[in-house]
Amino acid sequence: MSNEDDITLVARYVVEDNEEEYLFYDENAKNDLTVVRSILKKLMGNLPLWDHETIKQMHEDIVDVENLELIFCDSCS
Repeated sequence: MSNEDDITLVARYVVEDNEEEYLFYDENAKNDLTVVRSILKKLMGNLPLWDHETIKQMHEDIVDVENLELIFCDSCS
């Protein structure tokens, strides 16, 4: 999610009690961690589990992209 409004709505959905008749906005609202995890699992679905080698390769790919960005940005100056 890149839209700040969407992020706020999901955050509110996770912490606000959906069984109340009226919702009152409280930016300091909190919810039990177990409830938050359960709601997020439903929203996101099953996530892949990666082995150590896959994580290592993904990290190397990210570093390669970051290095290319640095080289590109330096050549633009």
